Amino acid sequence: MHILPKGRAVAETVSLLGYPDLSQKTYEVVKDQIIRGLLPPGRRLLVVEQAQRLGVSRTPVKDALNRLSAEGLVVRIPRKGYLVSPLDQQDVAEWMDARLMMELAAAERAVERATQSDIDRMRWLLTEMERFVDDRGAYLDYAEYLRRDCDLHLLLVSIAGNRRFTEIYEGLNVQNYIIRMYYSAQLQRRRVRTALEEHRDIVAALESRDLPALRSAITRNIQAFMRAYEAICSPAVAARPR
Repeated sequence: MHILPKGRAVAETVSLLGYPDLSQKTYEVVKDQIIRGLLPPGRRLLVVEQAQRLGVSRTPVKDALNRLSAEGLVVRIPRKGYLVSPLDQQDVAEWMDARLMMELAAAERAVERATQSDIDRMRWLLTEMERFVDDRGAYLDYAEYLRRDCDLHLLLVSIAGNRRFTEIYEGLNVQNYIIRMYYSAQLQRRRVRTALEEHRDIVAALESRDLPALRSAITRNIQAFMRAYEAICSPAVAARPR
């Protein structure tokens, strides 16, 4: 992996030759690189360039980009090709608002349906999150912390027991991961201890079947992230020397 001057990783040239389903593998690789920020928001994706980079023909690349476009991870620009979906402040606010609405809707069923196995799994994810934060409240590995964070919220939604609802939320969860990884340098300096406490409250409320407390904890967690994000995007913060 190469590192740009500002510290952002970029996707390497790889070869996918030898895989039986090149379209599927190309889709998986490009999607993974978008999620991990190796192909960052706003990056132009030329079919020929991506085909050369991945060692495949244009057809699997086009198939992959069309699938990613349907998922909202890529935007198709007529006569200009594709680009990784940019992060607009309004879009981020709407992604997070949709996520909040879905988690609040799931909470009501989750408190009724959660099994001890679900609670144990959630507590394990919380312990994993804590493992990636040091005694001073700094992240040891933000990406791994974030994976557990996203998995914990996905588990909460999946406990509601509606597969279609969970599939829709998974798309929001991917966007959540992309947004937070893109701003990881700034977010790593913010609200580590309070974020952990918010997740402890989510788990405790679910375990005690306390719906008002669960809804309150979910709301505090997502709204606190939005306040941190808005502070990062404010003109004063953006103009501050780094």
